[in-house]
Amino acid sequence: MDKIMEKKVVLYVSFVAALIGFACTLFMGFCQIIA
Repeated sequence: MDKIMEKKVVLYVSFVAALIGFACTLFMGFCQIIA
C-alpha cells in the first residue's frame, strides 16, 4: 500500500512540476509577443 501511494505522490509531483514549467514557458512566450 505504501509503495503504491509513494508512486502516486511522485507521479503527481512530477505532473505538477511539468504543468508549472509549461505554464511558465507559455507565459514567457506571451510576454515576448506583447513586448
